[in-house]
Formats: sequence, structure tokens, C-alpha cells
Amino acid sequence: MGRAPKGRDRDRADRRAIVDVLLARAQRGALTPTEAALLAEHVHEEQRLADDTRTAMAGTTQALARHRAAADAAIVEAEQRAERAEHTNRILHTVNEGRAYGARRVMDERDQAQRRAEQAEATIARVRALAADMRTWCSPHGIAADYAHQVEQAIEGTTIPTAPTPEPQP
Repeated sequence: MGRAPKGRDRDRADRRAIVDVLLARAQRGALTPTEAALLAEHVHEEQRLADDTRTAMAGTTQALARHRAAADAAIVEAEQRAERAEHTNRILHTVNEGRAYGARRVMDERDQAQRRAEQAEATIARVRALAADMRTWCSPHGIAADYAHQVEQAIEGTTIPTAPTPEPQP
């Protein structure tokens, strides 16, 4: 069982029922002047309501068009924001990769410098050992000892080595 019609729906149903009866009477030619006036009144009311409905529907259609346009604009803006965010993300990723690459290069250069320093220290240690050997195995006052002394001074940075003066020949 259906619900009872409310307000405007009940009025519309009543008008349509009356219009149907009056139209049937008009078709048979049995319409009195009062009934003709009532028919005209109901037809005019239906026309007025139809006009109101069309106006309301036009307003609704315009509102829907505005909302659709606003939604389309919001979608375009959101897509643009997403593209900018993605572009920014790619830039940040590239920057981070560059930073990582730079950090790796700095660490590689540091490691290479460390290896060179260690090699230099090992070389200096060998030169010092050779200088000590030269003093031990050669005359402590001869040319070898002079070379050993100059090498040690050069290692410590106190003098620049020069060639020793050869001893005069008898």
C-alpha cells in the first residue's frame, strides 16, 4: 500500500483528476460555463506550475553547470599541483643523487689522499731507515753521513737538500 500524497502532490493529483473529468465532458459537449471556467483555472494553474518548474530546473541546470565548471577547474588545479609536486620531487631526487654522488667523490678523494699520505709516511720511514743504515754502515763523518743528515733535515723540513761537497782528493 502506497503512502498518502502530501501537500503539492495531493493538490496536483486532485487537479489532474478534475481536469480529466472536465476534458471528458468537454469531448462529449456537455461542459457548463462554470465547468469551463474551472477547467481553464486548473489548466492555467498547471501551466503556471510547469513554468515555475522549468524556471527552477533552468536554475538547477545553471547551478550544475557552475558546479561542473568549478569541479573541472579544481581537477585541473589538482592535476597541475600534482605535476608540480612530481616535478619538485624529481628535482629533489636529482639533487639528492647529486649530493650522494658529490659525497661519494669527496669520500673517494679523502680515501685517495689518505692512501697517498700513508704511502708518503711509509716512504719517509724507509728513507729514515736508509739514512740510519748509511750512518751505521758508513763512516759517521763521510759523504754518506752528510747525505743521511741532509735527508733527515729535508724530511723534517728544516733545510733543502743540496749535493754534498766532494772531499778533496789527495
